[in-house]
Amino acid sequence: MKKNALLIFGTWLLFASTALAAGNGLRPMLVQGKTWWYTYHHFEDSESAKGQPASPIETASWEVSYTLRGDTAIDGRQYMKMYRRDYRHGSNRYYGALREDEQGRVWQYNADDEKEFMLCDVTCSYYPGPENMAIPDVVNIGGQLLHRWRWNGFTGIEGVGFAEKGLIRYLYDDVNCICDYESFAFVMGNDLYFSASDFTAPKYIELTDGERQLVAQNNDFAFSLFRKTRGGKSIIMSPLSVTYALGMLNNGAKGQTQQEICSVLGFNDTQAQNEFCLKMMNELAAAGYVDTTTKAHISNTIFVNKGMGWQLQPDFTHLASNYYHAYPQSRNFGDGQTRNVINQWGSDHTEGMIKEVLREEEFNPTAVSYLLNAIYFKGLWSDPFETEETRDEVFDNSELVPMMHKNAEMRYAENDLCQAVCLPYGNGTYQLHVLLPREDKTLSEVAESLDGKNWQLQGHNCEVDLKLPRFETNSDINLKTVMAELGMPTAFDPVKADFTNLCVDNQGENLYIGLMKQVAKIKLDEKGTEAAAITVIGMEATAMPDVATFHANRPFLYVISEQSTGIILFIGQYMGNKMTAAIRDVDAHDSKSEITNADAVYDLQGRRIEPSPLNSQLSTLRRGIYVRDGKKLVR
Repeated sequence: MKKNALLIFGTWLLFASTALAAGNGLRPMLVQGKTWWYTYHHFEDSESAKGQPASPIETASWEVSYTLRGDTAIDGRQYMKMYRRDYRHGSNRYYGALREDEQGRVWQYNADDEKEFMLCDVTCSYYPGPENMAIPDVVNIGGQLLHRWRWNGFTGIEGVGFAEKGLIRYLYDDVNCICDYESFAFVMGNDLYFSASDFTAPKYIELTDGERQLVAQNNDFAFSLFRKTRGGKSIIMSPLSVTYALGMLNNGAKGQTQQEICSVLGFNDTQAQNEFCLKMMNELAAAGYVDTTTKAHISNTIFVNKGMGWQLQPDFTHLASNYYHAYPQSRNFGDGQTRNVINQWGSDHTEGMIKEVLREEEFNPTAVSYLLNAIYFKGLWSDPFETEETRDEVFDNSELVPMMHKNAEMRYAENDLCQAVCLPYGNGTYQLHVLLPREDKTLSEVAESLDGKNWQLQGHNCEVDLKLPRFETNSDINLKTVMAELGMPTAFDPVKADFTNLCVDNQGENLYIGLMKQVAKIKLDEKGTEAAAITVIGMEATAMPDVATFHANRPFLYVISEQSTGIILFIGQYMGNKMTAAIRDVDAHDSKSEITNADAVYDLQGRRIEPSPLNSQLSTLRRGIYVRDGKKLVR
């Protein structure tokens, strides 16, 4: 008797989150000629007429700068001199002596007690950041790749300082120090220039040429999978979730089974697959620690059936924990609780978005194991829609949907096949691409034109009159047949499949994938997205307009991706809802009822339907959806 090795995918998206950064500095904090500029606020010093309230902010704020100029030696150590210039009072005086050691820590000499004290540690070895995570975050500023980190709620870039706090966080309320009275404006020196916005700029993920090729190949898989599963209704899916679940499982495969899985996912071998998955999991999670309005989490786990005597191979367990942060749980699947535990794991790792990964009829108490991956995304729009601008409008000439609307500058592209817009979340680390077929083109034509390299939006910024439906989509996709057709049939064959690296042999029984599915959900509204992705695919920009109209009032594709690598997290299509709108319940008149001339009947574009000259009644009304007396009428 053969057992099923069950593979489950739970996928989810939402809005919001954070990002962390740590690592050794790529360039020094202290550089001769470097200047920090601030707007100094000290309302107690504001000038006012006698007996009158303090004057407004104009007299209470002014520019101050701190410049490194010259050297000095103190107690055998070399320091740089810093000068403070007050542009309101015209003063320019010596501020203090600072030095930077080989570890990247900055020290200031205190002349009063003739000792130095540490101002900050750019390496983050002293201030490790939230949860002591040490994931490097690299920001690309003017071609320079610099590390960024967070400490105690402050964001900093190596060699620059803390956002809104200055070069260093000086702890004393001395009006002549770089302290909390002052807000960061910009810093410059030699070839350096940073504005305050650089602290929260989109995360830049460094990839080697080989890693970029892996991204393109995995995105090829994403579009191939989407084309196979899209069908004729609204769906949302995460090809990246499939990559992680299959990538983890592939460490338990051998021979042709393993080779086919690698080939379908776009990897040459399992080691390249493991390293890629680990890097992207860490990097995507890290992006949220800088931008608190977006979140992307990838989670993995494994359940193994100890009730049937199965145990995971030690090498497989080691690889799963090291590269996928998956820590196996041994359970008796016949205990009546395991399905609930699996579903609870899915809910916990999608913040309640997906509450049921396995339905009761799908759960197999004699299965060998369940491997799960969950991807959760939550993003707030950089430029939200105004709720007051949302109106019920006709979609695809068949139903009313809540249509969001705004006029704004955004990235736009077009060609003979489609129009495309790019809507960023938060600081732009994650983006939604929406691809709208031309009125004489189809979704299939657009989907067939896309691959892992050409899909990203090529265009320019322009003013766009944008209309986009507010919607919610749920998907439950059986992937067995699809994945076999894409090139990995052996894994599903009870005789030919080879997963001997997964479990310790149990009475000579062969393992194969008995169940493979994905559950996904997306909510897209005026504030942001719970799994909102829209695809804009490689268009050559020729003669582009200065002002564009983009009304997504017919079926469209969408993609959610990370901006610096182009890795695709989610792909979906919106083809309308079963029935949404502000119109009320279906009228008592159904397709069998007569409609008299006294009835005011309108189509969904607001046009009144006139009686037929051959029939004084409208009982011969064509099949479709109409509105009568504010109620929906189905014929």
